[in-house]
Amino acid sequence: MLDKQLVNLLTDNMNEISTYRGRFYSLNSLLRKTTLTGKISSLDIAENLFQYMEETGIKFSQLQDRLISTLMDQHFKILSSGLGLTASVIARSMGRVIDNITATSIIFLESSTFNDLLSGIYTNEHSVYLKKFLEIFDYFLEINIVSKEGDIIFSTQNPQPKNTKTSVVARVLNEKSKIFNTLVAPDFSACKDALHLYIAYDKNGQKGVVHFAIKLECYSDSIFKSFYHASNASVIMAFLNERDEVIASSHQRVLPSFQKVVTQNIDEHWLFYIHKTPYIAEISPLPYLNYDLKWKSLVAISLKGAFDSRQRESIDATYLQDTALITDELKEVMEEADNLNEDLSDVVINGEIIASKRRSYALNPILNNIRILSEEIGGVCLRSIEDLKMSVFSSLLVRVDFYAKAVVSSLDGFLRKTMRVLCWYANDTQYLELKNLYADHTLKEYIAANESYITLFSFDYNGITQEFCRGDFSHQVGESIPFEHLLNVRSLKGDKSAYLSNFDFSSLYKEKQTYTLYAPTYKRHEERKELIGGLGILLNVESLLHDILSQALQTHREMFSSQSELFGIVIEKGGKIIASSNEHFKAGEILEIDNRYILNHAGECLNEIAYFQDKPYMISAQAAHFGEIFKRDNLSGTVVALIFLAL
Repeated sequence: MLDKQLVNLLTDNMNEISTYRGRFYSLNSLLRKTTLTGKISSLDIAENLFQYMEETGIKFSQLQDRLISTLMDQHFKILSSGLGLTASVIARSMGRVIDNITATSIIFLESSTFNDLLSGIYTNEHSVYLKKFLEIFDYFLEINIVSKEGDIIFSTQNPQPKNTKTSVVARVLNEKSKIFNTLVAPDFSACKDALHLYIAYDKNGQKGVVHFAIKLECYSDSIFKSFYHASNASVIMAFLNERDEVIASSHQRVLPSFQKVVTQNIDEHWLFYIHKTPYIAEISPLPYLNYDLKWKSLVAISLKGAFDSRQRESIDATYLQDTALITDELKEVMEEADNLNEDLSDVVINGEIIASKRRSYALNPILNNIRILSEEIGGVCLRSIEDLKMSVFSSLLVRVDFYAKAVVSSLDGFLRKTMRVLCWYANDTQYLELKNLYADHTLKEYIAANESYITLFSFDYNGITQEFCRGDFSHQVGESIPFEHLLNVRSLKGDKSAYLSNFDFSSLYKEKQTYTLYAPTYKRHEERKELIGGLGILLNVESLLHDILSQALQTHREMFSSQSELFGIVIEKGGKIIASSNEHFKAGEILEIDNRYILNHAGECLNEIAYFQDKPYMISAQAAHFGEIFKRDNLSGTVVALIFLAL
């Protein structure tokens, strides 16, 4: 049951519930008056009948209280569960972004360039390294190396600041995690509207911090745009730091950056006020973080706009019958309402029998009133339950769409991160000098720590493989990458470009179909650069997507009944299955489905109730077009996530 304070707040803002409550109380009052009239009018001929009628009235009184409570509870659960799902999904998305940024920062701290800069060595090669680093990892706005005494050893700013009076250096060195973040810019940084990340270093007897100014806004805005709440445009999404200050917000006018959010915990839900307007919120901590960063996501909506039936999706009423998507609690109330109607019908039938036997027709007007009341009570119960069903279905249709977006977003984030790292190492000075994948322990650890990578390999200009960084691929050294892959790599332009193959068997990996991601390697001359080969990663994409599907589909399932069938399938253009959470649909097979679900444009989606294999499902299809990130050949540019929820 909901907390009393929460019930009072909801009562003031749930207009439909207030309407039903008023109608129920009115009908209950009429039922009591009719029973009393029947007792007086019929004298002793139907005393037992109206005693039964009185007991039925008590049942109705209890039912109306329970039905109102259930309606309020279920409507609120739909709302809070939807907000909670949004909060969890955007928290995971931002967690991945922060993890990637931190991992990239470590790449810089582990580089020979960083060691040289600490020693006061700065050459043209270091300048090229830093320029390329900031181009590929474009979320960094500036980098500053600060000694423990506060001297600026190096800065990408021009002119370079000399020292700092801020106490943040000492604070970071004293932090247990040796990592600290803040929205407040230090006195030596030119970036005022940025996230400021500090990482402590202790090398060769020198201590201090490396400061990174990070452009986080474009990533948060992208997340907000990706998970725009289709069911209600007034939903606010935000990220808060450990001090509950707004880092980023989808509604800057309502909830601006730097504002502190003071929340009140009510029955494990969160309440806060903006200009005296109550907002209900769900909060989720950011996962995946490789250091102690206590950030969280917040998703909120004003109670005034939360229960507006005009915001709901339109659902064909025929789908509301005999569905497995109704919770057990609501089923129990529906059964009680049916039983109550049967009791009232029994009163009318037995009354007519008694009146006929006694040849007393004084009961007829009363029985007629009971019959009308029975129909009205049944009608109000039915309408309130149908309204709740409609709300549940509308919410679940939005949720299925959300699951599809979460899958596409996770895959997109993974591939973007992999592309950046691959492009960086393909042209890293240290790798180019040594020509040895094993020489760079940072790269080796990165590949080894990620189960989504089968192996990393290098190849020359002619596509002949030279080394494999993971797994037993020594027998593949000297073999050629597929010729069409080589042609696509040769056609790439720039250090930030990459090629993603089709989902298929590779000449280097015949165990199962997969993707291969390639980045070119260039030898630099004074006025030009020469393609000399590249790096490739075989991606364990089926396992990756299976994990992504499983994780997405297990998030906030409390609004589904125990009988709900929910699964996801990821396909390429043409219907080839890449991954599935349903064992009946195997990777590599062609999914027999209507062509309208095989979408062709990035961000395109289709969300509806339709039949699939002779069963009605809520189906959501969400497209990701990786041609925006990678070069791809003409056979396949689109990946589609399909989510199915059986009715």
